Amino acid sequence: MNTDLDTSYPRKPDEISVVQIVLGIREYLKLLVSKWYWIALSGLLFASYNFYKDHDILTTYPAKATLLVKTNNTYKENSSAIKVFSRVATSQKIIESVLFRPITIHGNTDYLINYYITTFLTTKPEFFGEKFRKNCFFEENSFDKFSQEEFINLSLILERITKPSGALGNDGYITVSADDKLGFITLNISTPSELLSIRFIEEWKKVLEEHYLEYATFSTKGTFYDLKIETDTLRENFKQNYFELEQAKATYVDLVKKEELRVKDNGSQTGIREIKYLQKKINKLGITAEISKSDYLATLEKLKEAQKDLNDQKPLIKVTDQTTLPIKPYKPSAIVSAVKGGLMGVMLSIFIILALRVYRNIVTEAQRAEQELHVEQNQVG
Repeated sequence: MNTDLDTSYPRKPDEISVVQIVLGIREYLKLLVSKWYWIALSGLLFASYNFYKDHDILTTYPAKATLLVKTNNTYKENSSAIKVFSRVATSQKIIESVLFRPITIHGNTDYLINYYITTFLTTKPEFFGEKFRKNCFFEENSFDKFSQEEFINLSLILERITKPSGALGNDGYITVSADDKLGFITLNISTPSELLSIRFIEEWKKVLEEHYLEYATFSTKGTFYDLKIETDTLRENFKQNYFELEQAKATYVDLVKKEELRVKDNGSQTGIREIKYLQKKINKLGITAEISKSDYLATLEKLKEAQKDLNDQKPLIKVTDQTTLPIKPYKPSAIVSAVKGGLMGVMLSIFIILALRVYRNIVTEAQRAEQELHVEQNQVG
């Protein structure tokens, strides 16, 4: 059996052999080794930046609440409701309502916004920015009574709270994640205070449930309350008509008794006309009372149907998971961040060095090919 290799295989001009690949890899490795100081410097710079960036981050306490939201509508409508719910959760109106909820911490009751201000002024004074009035706290929850300084502070706080951020360690910011297919919505916040994080999540959840129930049942609730007012009015009318009917019947009985006594005493019937008048009045009042009763009962049935529709439209909002005390503190590891930054710097420097060498090789090869073509043309000429 002939085991000799066939070396007569004709290669194409642009075909690369295994030997060339190995030599190319060797060349690039030598290049990287020769540029080791640039690679090391790049890794060191990135590692230092990440280390000092995360080293000063304060320990925060992340809290969350996961809600299951289900409606009696179709799957598509429920998915849309989840998306609306998640957007409403971060709206300015909702967050303002949360901030001005009175809460009690360590036996002292105050607006949540004042605890929020105190916490961050104590741990991170620069959090709100230079325009923030540090000695300005909120004593009223009505915008009509706010001073100019209070308006400025509220605007800055809302900006900090609602600023989009996906990082859990970004203290003071809120985030909302939603799974519209399964119907889960998760509310997140992280602050330097365990109690503030817990109370913020609790109040946020309560306000969101109240506002969303109001939103989801707005049209049906309007119909229900209109029918309720109409039902109450008809009930009062029926009670009044029935009362007048009973009074007329009682008066009629008294007149009949008096008339019977008068006839027995002197044989005269002077009260017949009044008795007949009362008979007609009783008949009219009886008809009126029956009509008002029928109207009242019919409207009452409509009210019951509206109540059923209202109950059917109320979404099911159930808390499936909520953070409780004690909260596990969160602080990014400066060492891990430095390692990640160093690796990123090394990879970036390697990419730049190899990209420059490849570019130079391509330019050199193009110039060489152009020179060879020029020589061939001169020889032919």
